[in-house]
Amino acid sequence: MRRAWFLILILGLVFVPSTFGQSTSNDSHSTDSQTLQALLQEVRQLRQDVRAVTVASERAQILLARLQAQQTAIDLAQKELDNARSQLDQAQKHQNGVENQLAYYKDQDTEERTPDSAARQKLEDLLGRYKASVDEASAEVQDAQTKEMQAKQKFQTEQSKLDALQDELDRLDQSLKSLTSQPVN
Repeated sequence: MRRAWFLILILGLVFVPSTFGQSTSNDSHSTDSQTLQALLQEVRQLRQDVRAVTVASERAQILLARLQAQQTAIDLAQKELDNARSQLDQAQKHQNGVENQLAYYKDQDTEERTPDSAARQKLEDLLGRYKASVDEASAEVQDAQTKEMQAKQKFQTEQSKLDALQDELDRLDQSLKSLTSQPVN
């Protein structure tokens, strides 16, 4: 804004004396020419500064939109990771429960505790089903661990993207600060 007022003041000082027909000598003509050249240079510099600020502003708006989109992606990745961790926790609890029941029935599978052969046969059938359940529960835990690891990796990837965008925005901010901290002639 100071440059614009300075420009108007200079134009006024240059053109007002010439409109009233004051000095027309070669010295004043060369001074006028130098002043016009200086003004022209100043206008060009102003135009370049305005262009630079406009481009930086547009880049900042684009980066902010990308940051918002990336934050949404991180939020979704976090929900996916939380869900995967919850499923893993449930699968591990289920596996522990089935293993505890299997251990209990194995403990019951002795002649002293179950002397009746028919009852022992039922107990052995039950043990077979629990062993199969333990295998299924172990497979569920492994699957849940894989899903949790994939969700964690996806979250870290999305977080890295967000960090890169924030770094780019910081660099843009620094370049704008350097533009505004340049002294005005």
